[in-house]
Amino acid sequence: MLTLDCEGPDFEKAGRTTRYQDIVTIKDENTRNFSSRMQNADGTWKPVMSSDYKRISAV
Repeated sequence: MLTLDCEGPDFEKAGRTTRYQDIVTIKDENTRNFSSRMQNADGTWKPVMSSDYKRISAV
């Protein structure tokens, strides 16, 4: 798992910023998951999106 911590605009409160995390998870040899979440004012994390992707054979 690789996590990128960053800060960006808070889409729920104009003029404020909030913390974000983009997370890449290696599920197996050919499958990865990319997800993103933002931190709420109470400190909990709200999922924004998640996507699985697979490596395909070039043959």
